Amino acid sequence: MQISPHDGKLHFKNHDCYAFVTIQDLLCGKLSLTDKESEQVSEFADIDELLNAGWVMD
Repeated sequence: MQISPHDGKLHFKNHDCYAFVTIQDLLCGKLSLTDKESEQVSEFADIDELLNAGWVMD
């Protein structure tokens, strides 16, 4: 897992947008992706749900 040392975020992408999760959320066990354009937050119960929604690490 690569976390950007510049912003403390793990970056994701899917077919039409980009998002990130903060290191604080990851350490608390939260998978909350924030869309980089709309700032909409999507929460996932676990990594399988995140992957099934089409997200991959960027």
